[in-house]
Amino acid sequence: MATQPTAVVPPSQAARRAARRRERLGEVALIGPAIVVVLGVLVYPLIHSLWLSLTEPTDDGSTFGLGSYAAVFSDPVLPIALRNTFLFAAIAIVGSIVLGLGMALLLNLPSPLRSIGRATMLIPWSMSQVAVAVIWGWIYNGSYGALNGLLFELGLIDAYRAWLNDGTTAFVLLGAAFIWSIAPYATLIFLSGLQAIPREQYEAAQIDQANVFQRFRYITLPWLRSSFAVVFVVASLEGFLAFSLVYMLTNGGPGYETTVLAWWGYATMFTYGATEKGAAILYFLTAIVMAVSLVYMRALRRPAV
Repeated sequence: MATQPTAVVPPSQAARRAARRRERLGEVALIGPAIVVVLGVLVYPLIHSLWLSLTEPTDDGSTFGLGSYAAVFSDPVLPIALRNTFLFAAIAIVGSIVLGLGMALLLNLPSPLRSIGRATMLIPWSMSQVAVAVIWGWIYNGSYGALNGLLFELGLIDAYRAWLNDGTTAFVLLGAAFIWSIAPYATLIFLSGLQAIPREQYEAAQIDQANVFQRFRYITLPWLRSSFAVVFVVASLEGFLAFSLVYMLTNGGPGYETTVLAWWGYATMFTYGATEKGAAILYFLTAIVMAVSLVYMRALRRPAV
């Protein structure tokens, strides 16, 4: 006698809901530890530091208010730190664009050493800012630095100099070290943009007898518009938030000549013990970075002319 097939009973709505709940619980169990770590490492310090910036110390403890921000805006160091921060960001932007574009143009030329050059170019960018500071600290050292040795051998100086003890020189040398570390990123962005340009456009321009400068101006630069925007944004934000090089090489000195907002906030909190004022300085810097980022995003949304 033939066996009757067993009918498949679809799960009830309650069973489906229970299965979905078990799936959600499993997902929460998997990502729960990561959420706890993020909340503990990122969110809590942000909230706590914001609370610190909105309190001011008194004889009886601390009270809620804007006294810490008032102390920041009345501090004579603020104009100096603001000037240095914007100037350092400008140096980072100009230096990374000029050096990055130049290196990208060279690495885009056909050469048997091109692959080696591209790999070598990424070494400074792969280093941490602390490692960069250590390397350039050796180079700038006033007793045995490579910069002194080179200039002395070339006859450009008659004695070794403590380059970082002069305010203007120290600021320029900090900018040079920073550009050295960030220019490879700009090179990578520009190089990817150059490789996206159709070769037919250059061939057509050569047929029209356009010279090298005309091809660069009317073909290369327009095609690199988005690359310029990316490098501009990244370099400026990195410049605004520069800290490690200042901390490792100059400690904001001599005087306040290399003091930027990030260093000033750190020193105020951890060197001078004014945690509330230091938090206010760093949140003031955060507001500047957010405002600059909003301006950049609005500019990037505009269509090309």
